[in-house]
Amino acid sequence: MKKGFLNTSSNGLSKNREGVNLSYFIIGVSLLILINVVLAQSFDLQEWRITRSITTVIIFGWFLSFKVKKKLFFSLIFALLLIADLALLDYEAKWFCFLRFITFIIINALLCVHLSKKISVKQLTPFVLVTIFILFVSCIFLAIQLSELIDFTIFGLFHEVLFYTYALSTFLLVLFTVLTSLNDYSKKNDIFLGAIIAFFLSDVLLMIGYYEQFYLAFQIDCFFHILAMALLIYYVVLCNDNTAEADSGFIN
Repeated sequence: MKKGFLNTSSNGLSKNREGVNLSYFIIGVSLLILINVVLAQSFDLQEWRITRSITTVIIFGWFLSFKVKKKLFFSLIFALLLIADLALLDYEAKWFCFLRFITFIIINALLCVHLSKKISVKQLTPFVLVTIFILFVSCIFLAIQLSELIDFTIFGLFHEVLFYTYALSTFLLVLFTVLTSLNDYSKKNDIFLGAIIAFFLSDVLLMIGYYEQFYLAFQIDCFFHILAMALLIYYVVLCNDNTAEADSGFIN
Protein backbone atom coordinates (compact mmCIF):
# COMPACT_ATOMS: atom_id res chain seq x y z
CA MET A 1 0.00 0.00 0.00
CA LYS A 2 1.25 3.47 -0.80
CA LYS A 3 2.34 5.61 2.09
CA GLY A 4 0.73 8.98 2.62
CA PHE A 5 -2.48 10.06 4.20
CA LEU A 6 -3.64 6.48 4.44
CA ASN A 7 -1.24 3.81 5.59
CA THR A 8 -0.77 0.80 7.82
CA SER A 9 1.69 0.38 10.61
CA SER A 10 2.79 -2.30 13.01
CA ASN A 11 3.73 0.03 15.88
CA GLY A 12 1.71 -1.85 18.47
CA LEU A 13 -1.35 -1.77 16.25
CA SER A 14 -3.51 -4.58 15.00
CA LYS A 15 -2.35 -6.14 11.76
CA ASN A 16 -5.23 -4.94 9.59
CA ARG A 17 -5.75 -1.58 11.21
CA GLU A 18 -6.06 1.38 8.83
CA GLY A 19 -4.74 4.76 9.94
CA VAL A 20 -4.18 8.28 8.73
CA ASN A 21 -0.98 10.21 9.22
CA LEU A 22 -2.16 12.89 11.64
CA SER A 23 0.53 15.41 10.75
CA TYR A 24 -0.20 15.22 7.01
CA PHE A 25 -3.93 15.32 7.69
CA ILE A 26 -3.67 18.50 9.79
CA ILE A 27 -1.39 20.15 7.24
CA GLY A 28 -3.77 19.29 4.38
CA VAL A 29 -6.83 20.59 6.23
CA SER A 30 -4.99 23.74 7.37
CA LEU A 31 -3.91 24.51 3.80
CA LEU A 32 -7.46 24.13 2.52
CA ILE A 33 -8.74 26.47 5.24
CA LEU A 34 -6.01 29.03 4.57
CA ILE A 35 -6.57 29.01 0.80
CA ASN A 36 -10.34 29.36 1.21
CA VAL A 37 -10.08 32.22 3.72
CA VAL A 38 -7.62 34.10 1.49
CA LEU A 39 -9.77 33.59 -1.62
CA ALA A 40 -12.92 34.61 0.26
CA GLN A 41 -11.34 37.98 0.97
CA SER A 42 -10.80 38.73 -2.71
CA PHE A 43 -13.70 36.93 -4.40
CA ASP A 44 -17.26 38.09 -4.84
CA LEU A 45 -20.18 36.02 -3.53
CA GLN A 46 -20.60 33.82 -6.61
CA GLU A 47 -16.87 33.13 -6.89
CA TRP A 48 -16.85 32.22 -3.19
CA ARG A 49 -19.71 29.77 -3.77
CA ILE A 50 -17.77 28.10 -6.59
CA THR A 51 -14.66 27.86 -4.41
CA ARG A 52 -16.72 26.30 -1.61
CA SER A 53 -18.13 23.65 -3.97
CA ILE A 54 -14.67 22.84 -5.36
CA THR A 55 -13.36 22.45 -1.80
CA THR A 56 -16.17 20.03 -0.98
CA VAL A 57 -15.33 18.01 -4.12
CA ILE A 58 -11.66 17.86 -3.03
CA ILE A 59 -12.52 16.67 0.48
CA PHE A 60 -15.07 14.17 -0.87
CA GLY A 61 -12.42 12.77 -3.23
CA TRP A 62 -9.95 12.68 -0.35
CA PHE A 63 -12.43 10.67 1.74
CA LEU A 64 -13.01 8.21 -1.12
CA SER A 65 -9.29 7.42 -1.14
CA PHE A 66 -9.52 5.98 2.40
CA LYS A 67 -10.16 2.30 3.02
CA VAL A 68 -12.61 2.43 5.90
CA LYS A 69 -15.74 0.72 7.16
CA LYS A 70 -19.14 2.38 6.60
CA LYS A 71 -17.68 3.95 3.47
CA LEU A 72 -20.90 3.65 1.45
CA PHE A 73 -23.00 5.35 4.12
CA PHE A 74 -20.62 8.25 4.64
CA SER A 75 -19.99 8.55 0.91
CA LEU A 76 -23.73 9.22 0.66
CA ILE A 77 -23.41 11.87 3.39
CA PHE A 78 -20.55 13.58 1.53
CA ALA A 79 -22.44 13.35 -1.77
CA LEU A 80 -25.41 15.09 -0.15
CA LEU A 81 -23.10 17.76 1.28
CA LEU A 82 -21.81 18.35 -2.23
CA ILE A 83 -25.36 18.63 -3.59
CA ALA A 84 -26.15 21.17 -0.84
CA ASP A 85 -23.12 23.25 -1.81
CA LEU A 86 -23.97 23.05 -5.51
CA ALA A 87 -27.46 24.30 -4.64
CA LEU A 88 -25.81 27.44 -3.25
CA LEU A 89 -24.59 28.33 -6.75
CA ASP A 90 -28.10 29.47 -7.65
CA TYR A 91 -29.59 29.88 -4.19
CA GLU A 92 -31.71 32.83 -5.37
CA ALA A 93 -33.76 30.41 -7.48
CA LYS A 94 -36.64 28.86 -5.54
CA TRP A 95 -35.95 25.20 -6.24
CA PHE A 96 -32.24 25.46 -5.52
CA CYS A 97 -33.07 27.13 -2.21
CA PHE A 98 -35.51 24.30 -1.46
CA LEU A 99 -32.95 21.69 -2.55
CA ARG A 100 -30.41 22.93 -0.01
CA PHE A 101 -32.89 22.68 2.86
CA ILE A 102 -34.17 19.27 1.73
CA THR A 103 -30.62 17.94 1.39
CA PHE A 104 -29.68 18.94 4.92
CA ILE A 105 -32.91 17.53 6.32
CA ILE A 106 -31.98 14.18 4.74
CA ILE A 107 -28.39 14.42 6.04
CA ASN A 108 -29.61 15.15 9.56
CA ALA A 109 -32.13 12.30 9.42
CA LEU A 110 -29.51 9.80 8.20
CA LEU A 111 -27.03 10.80 10.91
CA CYS A 112 -29.77 10.55 13.55
CA VAL A 113 -30.49 7.00 12.40
CA HIS A 114 -26.75 6.29 12.53
CA LEU A 115 -26.66 7.38 16.19
CA SER A 116 -30.03 5.99 17.30
CA LYS A 117 -28.69 2.53 18.19
CA LYS A 118 -26.30 4.08 20.69
CA ILE A 119 -28.98 5.87 22.71
CA SER A 120 -30.75 4.31 25.69
CA VAL A 121 -33.69 5.51 27.78
CA LYS A 122 -31.54 4.76 30.82
CA GLN A 123 -29.53 7.85 29.92
CA LEU A 124 -32.35 10.18 30.95
CA THR A 125 -30.91 11.32 34.27
CA PRO A 126 -31.86 14.74 35.72
CA PHE A 127 -28.65 16.20 34.29
CA VAL A 128 -29.45 14.88 30.82
CA LEU A 129 -33.02 16.17 31.01
CA VAL A 130 -31.76 19.64 31.95
CA THR A 131 -29.30 19.48 29.05
CA ILE A 132 -32.09 18.53 26.64
CA PHE A 133 -34.24 21.40 27.92
CA ILE A 134 -31.40 23.93 27.47
CA LEU A 135 -30.72 22.65 23.95
CA PHE A 136 -34.41 22.80 23.08
CA VAL A 137 -34.86 26.36 24.32
CA SER A 138 -31.63 27.47 22.63
CA CYS A 139 -32.64 25.94 19.29
CA ILE A 140 -36.10 27.53 19.41
CA PHE A 141 -34.59 30.92 20.20
CA LEU A 142 -32.03 30.62 17.39
CA ALA A 143 -34.62 29.36 14.89
CA ILE A 144 -36.86 32.35 15.67
CA GLN A 145 -33.95 34.78 15.31
CA LEU A 146 -32.87 33.29 11.98
CA SER A 147 -36.44 33.13 10.67
CA GLU A 148 -36.71 36.89 11.14
CA LEU A 149 -33.87 37.32 8.64
CA ILE A 150 -35.74 35.41 5.92
CA ASP A 151 -38.58 36.80 3.84
CA PHE A 152 -40.73 33.69 3.44
CA THR A 153 -43.24 35.56 1.26
CA ILE A 154 -40.84 35.38 -1.70
CA PHE A 155 -40.91 31.60 -2.14
CA GLY A 156 -44.11 30.87 -0.25
CA LEU A 157 -45.26 28.69 2.63
CA PHE A 158 -43.22 25.64 1.58
CA HIS A 159 -40.03 27.63 2.18
CA GLU A 160 -41.09 28.32 5.76
CA VAL A 161 -42.08 24.68 6.31
CA LEU A 162 -38.68 23.53 5.04
CA PHE A 163 -36.86 26.00 7.27
CA TYR A 164 -38.58 24.85 10.45
CA THR A 165 -38.27 21.19 9.45
CA TYR A 166 -34.56 21.80 8.93
CA ALA A 167 -34.34 23.53 12.33
CA LEU A 168 -36.10 20.59 14.01
CA SER A 169 -33.89 17.99 12.30
CA THR A 170 -30.79 19.96 13.33
CA PHE A 171 -31.99 20.06 16.95
CA LEU A 172 -32.60 16.30 16.92
CA LEU A 173 -29.15 15.63 15.46
CA VAL A 174 -27.44 17.79 18.08
CA LEU A 175 -29.54 16.12 20.79
CA PHE A 176 -28.71 12.59 19.56
CA THR A 177 -25.03 13.50 19.36
CA VAL A 178 -24.95 14.90 22.91
CA LEU A 179 -26.83 11.89 24.29
CA THR A 180 -24.41 9.54 22.54
CA SER A 181 -21.42 11.39 24.02
CA LEU A 182 -22.95 11.31 27.51
CA ASN A 183 -23.73 7.60 27.23
CA ASP A 184 -20.39 6.52 25.74
CA TYR A 185 -17.53 8.87 26.43
CA SER A 186 -14.92 8.22 23.77
CA LYS A 187 -12.62 10.04 21.42
CA LYS A 188 -14.65 9.22 18.32
CA ASN A 189 -17.89 10.47 19.88
CA ASP A 190 -16.18 13.71 20.89
CA ILE A 191 -14.90 14.10 17.31
CA PHE A 192 -18.39 13.48 15.90
CA LEU A 193 -19.84 16.06 18.31
CA GLY A 194 -17.20 18.52 17.14
CA ALA A 195 -18.13 17.85 13.49
CA ILE A 196 -21.85 18.43 14.14
CA ILE A 197 -21.17 21.66 16.05
CA ALA A 198 -18.92 22.85 13.19
CA PHE A 199 -21.62 22.04 10.59
CA PHE A 200 -24.17 23.87 12.73
CA LEU A 201 -22.00 26.99 13.08
CA SER A 202 -21.22 26.90 9.36
CA ASP A 203 -24.92 26.95 8.47
CA VAL A 204 -25.71 29.74 10.94
CA LEU A 205 -22.85 31.85 9.55
CA LEU A 206 -24.06 31.19 5.99
CA MET A 207 -27.54 32.46 6.80
CA ILE A 208 -26.25 35.52 8.65
CA GLY A 209 -23.80 36.28 5.85
CA TYR A 210 -26.36 35.86 3.08
CA TYR A 211 -29.43 37.52 4.58
CA GLU A 212 -27.57 40.26 6.47
CA GLN A 213 -25.01 40.89 3.69
CA PHE A 214 -22.28 40.37 6.29
CA TYR A 215 -19.38 39.13 4.20
CA LEU A 216 -17.06 38.48 7.16
CA ALA A 217 -19.43 35.64 8.10
CA PHE A 218 -18.58 33.87 4.83
CA GLN A 219 -14.87 34.11 5.60
CA ILE A 220 -15.37 32.61 9.07
CA ASP A 221 -17.64 29.97 7.56
CA CYS A 222 -14.71 28.71 5.45
CA PHE A 223 -13.03 27.55 8.65
CA PHE A 224 -16.05 25.73 10.11
CA HIS A 225 -17.16 24.24 6.76
CA ILE A 226 -13.80 22.55 6.13
CA LEU A 227 -13.26 21.68 9.79
CA ALA A 228 -16.65 19.92 9.93
CA MET A 229 -15.89 17.69 6.94
CA ALA A 230 -12.36 16.97 8.21
CA LEU A 231 -13.69 15.94 11.63
CA LEU A 232 -16.27 13.73 9.94
CA ILE A 233 -13.47 11.96 8.06
CA TYR A 234 -11.54 11.60 11.33
CA TYR A 235 -14.64 10.09 12.97
CA VAL A 236 -15.06 7.53 10.19
CA VAL A 237 -11.39 6.55 10.49
CA LEU A 238 -11.80 6.08 14.25
CA CYS A 239 -14.91 3.96 13.63
CA ASN A 240 -12.72 1.79 11.43
CA ASP A 241 -10.92 0.54 14.53
CA ASN A 242 -12.85 -0.99 17.39
CA THR A 243 -10.03 -0.10 19.77
CA ALA A 244 -9.77 3.54 18.74
CA GLU A 245 -11.72 4.81 21.71
CA ALA A 246 -8.81 5.85 23.79
CA ASP A 247 -5.69 7.10 22.21
CA SER A 248 -4.55 6.86 18.63
CA GLY A 249 -6.94 6.52 15.69
CA PHE A 250 -4.49 8.41 13.51
CA ILE A 251 -1.01 6.99 13.30
CA ASN A 252 2.29 8.54 12.39
